[in-house]
Amino acid sequence: MRYPAPEKLRLEVIKETVPVYRGHVRLGEDVVIGTEAQVKPRLNGHGEMVLEGSLHYQACDDHECYIPETVPLKWTFKFEPLDRERVAAESQHKPKP
Repeated sequence: MRYPAPEKLRLEVIKETVPVYRGHVRLGEDVVIGTEAQVKPRLNGHGEMVLEGSLHYQACDDHECYIPETVPLKWTFKFEPLDRERVAAESQHKPKP
């Protein structure tokens, strides 16, 4: 998972400096699906691949930190096989002689 650089915040109440994020935060992760032969057995009845996970976080404000929470995440991707048909000859780009 790629996280943005956190800000360091000193919490005198617990006498610790902790990494924090303020406002909106964008997390990133690369997903490699695989070859068509690897993907097909993992598709559901609608021709989709579903990836599921969760995000565990703890929100705080200027006065308190709240109980940590875990939020379920789910992404659904529609699988479409590669178009292996050739372009019609009249539509193909041909080099000039």
